Parts: sequence; structure tokens; C-alpha cells
Amino acid sequence: LLLLRCEMLSGSPGRGTELTAMMYRNTRTRSTRNLVVLGKHVTMLCMYSKTSAMTGQDKLVPHSLDAVTSDILIQDLALARPFAEFAAHVCFPEDEAMKDRYRNQLFVNFKKSFDSTHLSTVMTRHSLPHLNYGLTINSWRHIHTAWKR
Repeated sequence: LLLLRCEMLSGSPGRGTELTAMMYRNTRTRSTRNLVVLGKHVTMLCMYSKTSAMTGQDKLVPHSLDAVTSDILIQDLALARPFAEFAAHVCFPEDEAMKDRYRNQLFVNFKKSFDSTHLSTVMTRHSLPHLNYGLTINSWRHIHTAWKR
């Protein structure tokens, strides 16, 4: 649900594949983490632009989180994540990918990373009872764009 809140309440929708692969720490292969504090705002930095192919560079696109989502995310990373990371080391001592996932990724879905399909499924499950329509990442992007105009 935290991933869903970040997608739906943090400004313009990001790409599902990028959102589900966000890192909250710098790594050897990725020097820019996706979670930063800018002033008083906890912000997710997406690194995508439609002009990337032409310019050869990604642009940083900030998505500011609301206060409630920021608080939940900070508590998750500061309090729950260290325990989850420790548990992953104890329960899966030979699985380096699992340990790396809990050590670096912003959103973890137990034994695997989230993907766009899972995010769309959760979005549908929570929107259907209220809207009588099952939103997906794609439909949310189109609806959000229409609301902005």
C-alpha cells in the first residue's frame, strides 16, 4: 500500500517499472539514490525523460510525498527495514540478491521486487470498491493527465 500511496499521491505518475525499482541508498552501480530530502519534503527522484534518447542523459524528476506517506516511509526505513534486512540475512544466508534487495531497494515484496503488474493489481483491488472501476497504472496515468489540464 505504501508503494500505491507513493504512485497516486506524489504528483504526476511515474513509470511503473521505474517506481518499483527505486533505491533508497547509493550503490556502486547507481550513484544517485531515488529517495532524498529537499528542504522540508521527502522526495522520490525519478530519472526519466522523453528527451533522454535525444540528449543521452536522464533528467531528475522530483515527486514530493505528502506528510503522512513521508512519515510512514521514514518509519519503515528507520525502524522496520533494519529488522527486515537482518531477518533476510538470517533466513536466506546464501541468497545475495535477497539481501541486496532489502539493503537497497525502496519497495520490497517479500522474496522479490515489486513489478508493474503487481502495482496495477493492488491499484485495481483498492479502486474497484470506491470507483466501481479498476484503475491500473496505465489508466491512472491517463486520468491524472486529464485532471491536470
